[in-house]
Parts: sequence; structure tokens; C-alpha cells
Amino acid sequence: MNRRPLRISLLASPMASAFCAAVNLLVPYQIHQLSRKCKLIVQALLLVLLYQIVSAYSGFLPVAQAATCTGGAITGVVFRDYNANGLQESNAGNFAEPGIGGIVVTAYDADGTSASCETTATGAYGISPVGAFPVRVEFTLPADGSLNFLKPGAAGGNVNTSVAFVNGPSANINAGFAAPADFCGATPSPELATSCGCRGCDAAHAVELRTARPCECC
Repeated sequence: MNRRPLRISLLASPMASAFCAAVNLLVPYQIHQLSRKCKLIVQALLLVLLYQIVSAYSGFLPVAQAATCTGGAITGVVFRDYNANGLQESNAGNFAEPGIGGIVVTAYDADGTSASCETTATGAYGISPVGAFPVRVEFTLPADGSLNFLKPGAAGGNVNTSVAFVNGPSANINAGFAAPADFCGATPSPELATSCGCRGCDAAHAVELRTARPCECC
């Protein structure tokens, strides 16, 4: 059987062409027919690599999310704390404070070993630490930026801001978050009203507390 090399036009990238040219020189004709597929495979791999590089610099890569919390050693809820009292309320002044899904809950033991999960759609979570108690529990926003408008709420009641220290299996380890834009708008410029005090009726001291309007004295 005659054996002859198969000449292939090097239309791909230099790396793919060089690789498959080596195949042309070393592999008999019958096996060498696979080099066409080889070139396509190398091209596909190079395209995937190029996509990964471009996406990494452009921020388009999908962000890996933590699994939904299903443990049971530590439980609680993450919620919108509208009135900053640290308690999730269902009817506080005609408003409800809903749970927040997608908050990342991480439990760190003394050795730094961690376990992470995400709150459910209702804000509930249950997590079991990898190591022994005591542990540090942190509540953080997801890496995809979908909840970046939130900030940790004020401490109070059963809430421990965004970090809690837990000595053993516990329930009601909750966390409140708030959105500053709910109170001051997207571009905060709140107006502040304050009292104005004057020293006697001396016009020279009529403007007090750096107010824009002179105080009315006597």
C-alpha cells in the first residue's frame, strides 16, 4: 500500500497550523486523515481560551454561587430591616420586612475552615460548620453584584450586624440589611431641620449654628 503525506492548507492560527503540520510529517496517510479533525479541535480550544481571557477582563464570566443552605446546626433568617430595630416584623407600621434570598452565609471555625451557603428565597438559612464550635458566622452579599444596593443594618434585638460569634448549635442567628436609597433616594441630598439659638438680640450674632437664614431675635 502506498503511503504519502497529505498536504493541508494552513488556514488556522499559527499554533494550530504548527501542531497539525507536525502530524502531517509523522503520521501515515491513513491515520493522517484525522488531522483535519485535529485542526478543528485545536481551533475550538483556542477560541474557548480566547473567550475565557476576554471574559475575565470584561467581567462577563458567570460567577459561581454558593449552594442553598440546608444545614441544621445554626439557623436564622436574613431580612430587610426597614426600621433598624433588629427584629423582623410582619406588620410594623403597616409594612412587612421580607426575607432576602441569595445572601451568602459562611461559618468559620478556629482553624479557618469554612462552609458556605446561600439563603433561600424567604431569607431562611441553616448551616452546619465543617469544624468544631465556636464559629464565626458572616453574612455577605453575593459576588454577582445583584444585591450591592444593600448595606448591613443596625444592630439590635436578635440581629448581630453582618458577623456573629456562635458557641454552639443555635437558632435565630439573624441578620438585617437595609437599602440606603429607600430613605435618601439614589442621589442622597436630605434636608435637615434644626433649632436656631441666638445670644440676645445682637445682630452680629444673629447667624448661629452655620444656618443659612439669620435667627429672628426678640
